[in-house]
Amino acid sequence: MLALRFLSGPRVGESIRLRDFQVIGRDEHCEIVVKEQGISKKHAEIRKENGQWYLRDLNSSNGTYLNGVRVKAQKIKIGDKISFYQVLCEVTDQVENVTYLPVQRKNEVSHKQNSSAPLTISSSVNAPVDPSPQMSFSYDNKNVNISNSEDNSIPKPSGSSFNPDHLMANAIEFLDKKVVKDVYSLADKFSFKTIFLSVAILFIIIVTSLSIIPLYIVTEESIKNESFLRALSVARSVAQVNENRLRSGELQKFSTDLLYQERGIEEIYVVGKDGVVLAPMELAGSMPKQVQFVRDIRGQPREFVVDKGGIILAAVPIIGYDPNQQINVAMAHVVVHYRSDVFKFREERVLSLFVQVLLIGFVVGAILFFVLYKVIEYALRQLYEKVDEAVRSGADQVHFHFNFPIVQDLLTIVNSLLMRANEGHNVTNGQQLVNRFGEYVNVCSMIPFPSVLASKQKVIEYVNPAFQSLVDIPLNQQKIRIDQLPDMALQQNLNYLIDQASVRTQEVVKDQLEIGGSLFQLSCQALSVSGLEPDYFLISISPSEQGT
Repeated sequence: MLALRFLSGPRVGESIRLRDFQVIGRDEHCEIVVKEQGISKKHAEIRKENGQWYLRDLNSSNGTYLNGVRVKAQKIKIGDKISFYQVLCEVTDQVENVTYLPVQRKNEVSHKQNSSAPLTISSSVNAPVDPSPQMSFSYDNKNVNISNSEDNSIPKPSGSSFNPDHLMANAIEFLDKKVVKDVYSLADKFSFKTIFLSVAILFIIIVTSLSIIPLYIVTEESIKNESFLRALSVARSVAQVNENRLRSGELQKFSTDLLYQERGIEEIYVVGKDGVVLAPMELAGSMPKQVQFVRDIRGQPREFVVDKGGIILAAVPIIGYDPNQQINVAMAHVVVHYRSDVFKFREERVLSLFVQVLLIGFVVGAILFFVLYKVIEYALRQLYEKVDEAVRSGADQVHFHFNFPIVQDLLTIVNSLLMRANEGHNVTNGQQLVNRFGEYVNVCSMIPFPSVLASKQKVIEYVNPAFQSLVDIPLNQQKIRIDQLPDMALQQNLNYLIDQASVRTQEVVKDQLEIGGSLFQLSCQALSVSGLEPDYFLISISPSEQGT
């Protein structure tokens, strides 16, 4: 089930659990009542059809907006922002502190419409809720209990129940407020590009460094396996070449000189069933270095290979027939000691591999950084240009789609602000314009010297009687442009004063003009209705001190 959470307006902070159908409006008979100017009596409705939720505007005066876009009927989902005029709501599935819509029955509605007595609904928020909830109404000092048999029950809370959504929300909140609090402050100290580039470089170095570890482990394992196979291969070759010599007892012909030229071969010898070295002759009768290994293999008719601290020990049996047991047994074993460090992953090779992977990471990282930065920059630039265009043109909506929730939320707020600004400008500023214009006309008429009130379009809106006498034309009978005045010098002076006052809005701009052989001083003051830029200019013509 969904809930509607109010983010602004008279019900801000309140969440209302949605039923299959409800009407939102200012009228008291609506399921969700919003007492706000600009909200229609029946503003919009939210209904559930075939498992989907829909929002429909009920021909409201000020419209219904979904994610900043005015809509008539539209499907809604969790996370959407809905604006009923200036009241902003969010569709959510969180059920904490939710107000449940009461089930209105026909007798309740008729009773409410036929009586002016107040209807009060009392409930206990923290009390456990029965599967068949009871709603208590107080009407005309009489208590009435109504049992709600519809499927609108509230699940009974359980303190021991595990809610993974709440756990995830708490974890995210902990990260935001505790762990990455200092990370957020980086935006105040460094530019976005610097932070993004630093994170990308740090990511590349860390990933490259960590990638060497599994590569090193895999390589070491491969070297170990290869050493096992190599040691066994040498032992098999020696056993095959010297098998007949060992069976015939010609051990003096056993030779391993050429094998020691092979890298990694440390020692080769033949041990008998008693664990004593049989060959080569210089070691005959002695005990082998790896006594325990020899004890483990003697008499075993199979191959052995083990790792003893970096030394690979491989043993291959020489099989012969034992007449006493009448079976084939291991008469002796060829043992090979092989050092696996000849192929070890050396430090210089590790460093070389690290540098190579790091360079590849920087190339790929630079491409990803460029693409991601440009995508984010494009979204912000497009949003800026759209908002700037809307502000300049006076539009109340910005149409821009970017599949990033925070950008869409920002766009929703921007559209809401544009709508309010335009409505406030059209209503409030229009009323101010009328009121202030009357004030400016009164000020102009009270000035004893010739005065004129001109707009920023350089149209004369009003002149006082003294100006009429000076110019000798009925200027107050109609609006004319300054460049339509008969006196060219006066035109130039007025245009100059307006241009200067448009820039120096806080100053009284002055100029001088000779009229009928007398020198006059012109003073111009910029007047603003909106408080942002000049809307009118009050110009007075007084005798100059030099001319008196």
